[in-house]
Amino acid sequence: MCKDNTRVLVVDDELIIAHQVCQFLKLFGYHPLTPVTSGSEAIKVVQEQQPDIIFIDISLVGEMNGIQAALKIRQFHDVPIVFITGYSGSEIVNRAQQANPAAILEKPIHAEQIRAVVEQIVKRGEC
Repeated sequence: MCKDNTRVLVVDDELIIAHQVCQFLKLFGYHPLTPVTSGSEAIKVVQEQQPDIIFIDISLVGEMNGIQAALKIRQFHDVPIVFITGYSGSEIVNRAQQANPAAILEKPIHAEQIRAVVEQIVKRGEC
């Protein structure tokens, strides 16, 4: 069952995009956590704060990409994951499906896309 104050973690190595997603979430009454820029930071935040939903960029810079981070997170926390990507190729989408995402959004992301995806997740009681 979803909590009254849905907490959302945003993971993107482009902070301007992460902050934009957080602003959209706030606009719709959700509670974004402080965004992080790497898979390892995401894992740590999920362990400590257990967000209700995660938005994560597939192409993170660093030792692990967003798909790898999502798969590690799934090992200890069952949370809806929404992938963000600047690439729409079928290979990327097929790889992302390994993590059983709630949705995959292509950049640029619009406020209404975020609202619709989060509302869908909340409505289905996935968080």
